[in-house]
Amino acid sequence: MSPCVRDAVLETLQGHTKLLSELLPERIEELQGSVDALRFLREFVGPSKPVVVRGDVAVARWPALSRWKDQAYLNHALRDADVTVALTPDGLADAVSADGAFFMLPAEAKLPYRTFVDMLRRQRPVVYLQKQNDSFASEFGPISGDVGRLPWADAAFGGASNLDAVNFWQGRTPTKTSWHRDPYENVYVVLRGRKRCRLLPMTDGYRLQIKPYRQAEWRYENGTFSVHPCESVDREPVVPWSSIQPCSCERDSYGVQRSRRCASCTTLADHPPKEVTLNAGDVLYIPAFTYHELAHDPVDASDDTDAESSSSSTIAVNFWYETQYGHHGFATATTFDRLSAL
Repeated sequence: MSPCVRDAVLETLQGHTKLLSELLPERIEELQGSVDALRFLREFVGPSKPVVVRGDVAVARWPALSRWKDQAYLNHALRDADVTVALTPDGLADAVSADGAFFMLPAEAKLPYRTFVDMLRRQRPVVYLQKQNDSFASEFGPISGDVGRLPWADAAFGGASNLDAVNFWQGRTPTKTSWHRDPYENVYVVLRGRKRCRLLPMTDGYRLQIKPYRQAEWRYENGTFSVHPCESVDREPVVPWSSIQPCSCERDSYGVQRSRRCASCTTLADHPPKEVTLNAGDVLYIPAFTYHELAHDPVDASDDTDAESSSSSTIAVNFWYETQYGHHGFATATTFDRLSAL
């Protein structure tokens, strides 16, 4: 392809990003307390716009919102449970290595839940409960009754017949995700602590500098991590992933930035990602194929409800609903992926 054609493609992509930034609200829209399913479909699902629901009335009735504040309750309820623990040296799982050589998967270990809590206190190595594929049902049965459903999301996405997975997440700083997207309608609910999420449109892949990376996994033995390239036939040998490292800006306990912009924020400064902080009881809708990264936000000592682990950990569940591949989102994401590749 000639340089002039490449320049024309890039100019088109940049023009689209600029147009979106002018047409869409400056901040992620917020609703308070309750959601009308028809409005949700019309104003957010249809145009693939994220939305935050503060203090969702359905979540407010879930026992988890009060019970899970007490780590002792979880320790007792899950005393016989073995959970899949992700282990990394730096809190980055499913991310490009610092030297840019590999796309790294975490080491994994099946451990008693209480062992995970003890490791979480030390964070050496950094541990995180991040197993997907319906981990809440498969590994957290004793507390599954503490979480209910979101009627407005069920009504919009077709209920249980289209609910592919409910996942359980627990961790604390420095755990964070890299820029990624999911082929699901993602409804993310924080039930303890605080999470910070940054989002970019599905059409902004070209800004994330996606490159092919060989896949590798961390191994953790005798207190030491080592890198092992994946040779298994059931693993993709090459993974396309963003080469931009996650945001590393320091923030205070209220989410206010305390340092100069990190490399990630500087790279995306022309049209910054939309950012939102979620507190316990808040719900975030992330449309299918929308790019996002999440990080744990610090919690004030006065709000420390997890004294047993020395520092509050954040707990969330998310609901993955099947996306409609006949919907414009999939076609749009695929088309812009091809343009970005050019």
